[in-house]
Amino acid sequence: MFHYSLNFRKETEPGRVSLPFCFEANTTLPVEKLRQEWITALTNPLDSWLWPKQYSLPRVTEPPIREGGEFSLVYQMPDPANLEAGTTEYTYDYSIIRWEPDTLLFQYQSELEDGKIHPFSGGGTVTITEGDANLSHIKWAGAYHHNGNRQGAEDVFANFFTLFFTSMAKNIRQHHGLPQ
Repeated sequence: MFHYSLNFRKETEPGRVSLPFCFEANTTLPVEKLRQEWITALTNPLDSWLWPKQYSLPRVTEPPIREGGEFSLVYQMPDPANLEAGTTEYTYDYSIIRWEPDTLLFQYQSELEDGKIHPFSGGGTVTITEGDANLSHIKWAGAYHHNGNRQGAEDVFANFFTLFFTSMAKNIRQHHGLPQ
């Protein structure tokens, strides 16, 4: 059986909005195989079954993946008001804050100084660990923030995250040969 959860919410304080998220899934894949798939997604995304390539393509700027390195994401962002209207491409850069390949801990934050400035500050952490009964567990959690009111951008972000992570769950199910 395959289980996953997705939590995305909006927290508003005076003058500041936070958008925390958390995706978690238990898989029947050996932990080393799922860790290798994550590395493939960041270094050669077209060969990765895990990453939902229809929504974004990651690429480590200068392989190998390393703490202090960078990666970019080319997003295909749909318009939440008209999902059939197609997508617009945006590229943003991220810094790799922490990288522990042996335990697979990958932490990143949006670049706000160099490259194309991300519309939100923040980032996330991905961990892949061994779960009960030799299952592997992937957790991707983080938060993005901005000052002021940008309801349109927040709506696009919420829609994108939902599509991206439900597609990642679908990719995991398909790779396991589980029913859709």
